[in-house]
Amino acid sequence: MSMNYLGLHSLRNRGFRQLIRSYFMSGDRVPDVMVLNSRLHDGCYWTSVRIYAQAADFAAQFWSGVMDKVRARGHAVPRVFYRTQMPQIGWYRCREKPRDSLHGIER
Repeated sequence: MSMNYLGLHSLRNRGFRQLIRSYFMSGDRVPDVMVLNSRLHDGCYWTSVRIYAQAADFAAQFWSGVMDKVRARGHAVPRVFYRTQMPQIGWYRCREKPRDSLHGIER
């Protein structure tokens, strides 16, 4: 776990990508399950939907490549669970102008 709170942007780091690949490419087995977690860091880091979409495409290509290599080695790909969560208090931690997350009203 990186604990860097960069979300999708973590995959821009070559060393981090290599670390992830090592879990799937070393030894004679691969993880059975993986959990992808999108939380506040993905909602706060990106400045536009367009840039976020580019990062999501990059991540999808990365994971597709990893899973293709897993299959090529004769292994079953892990089951993937995607979890997303945006705590209501999140707006107060990541925006200069806090908003009421229930009503979308600037305070």
